[in-house]
Amino acid sequence: RLVEQSYKSQASWIVPKTIMADKSMENIVGIIPIKQVCHVLENSDMKTLYKMLCLQCCLPSSGGFYERKILESVQGFDERFRLVEDWPLFLKLVRCGIVPLLSDEIVVKHRDGGVSAGTAKKNIIYQQDLIQIMTQEIIPNLYMLSARERKKVEQVIKDKQVIFDLRFSKKSMGEKVKWIAGNMGSLIRRGMHFM
Repeated sequence: RLVEQSYKSQASWIVPKTIMADKSMENIVGIIPIKQVCHVLENSDMKTLYKMLCLQCCLPSSGGFYERKILESVQGFDERFRLVEDWPLFLKLVRCGIVPLLSDEIVVKHRDGGVSAGTAKKNIIYQQDLIQIMTQEIIPNLYMLSARERKKVEQVIKDKQVIFDLRFSKKSMGEKVKWIAGNMGSLIRRGMHFM
């Protein structure tokens, strides 16, 4: 159905709505993209979509449709990233001026069936990918954002980096207490982000 929609719309990139469900398929735990992102896609607002993507991967990767030529135009999925290959692709496509068409087609994804599910915080390879995307794909292209947006993205990246340091580098209780004393602002901002 997505292929059929691509022929009718001439869209080179289509994003379906993705339902995140538990394994039983009885409990829906979320639908992506969220309403704010859907609104941006429906208005083909490239600048706002790019700003959102710089803050987090806000588009679903499951069941998306890409025309081969647009994948080739950005050299496809970047193999430097081992577990998070969709986010850098989305950033590159939007930087090239390609905004996906939002489809009404539904894709269902089991919440427990991917690396970005519940164990992501403890998965060092996944977290290293996120840091690498931020340093190699987002920071070099911050010029595309306004000064205010740049400052916000830079703060989010800094917070992510220091929390990565806490999770994977600080082993003893003393190291953790010292880290918390020096980085309380990052913890508070991250906590507010998830509220």
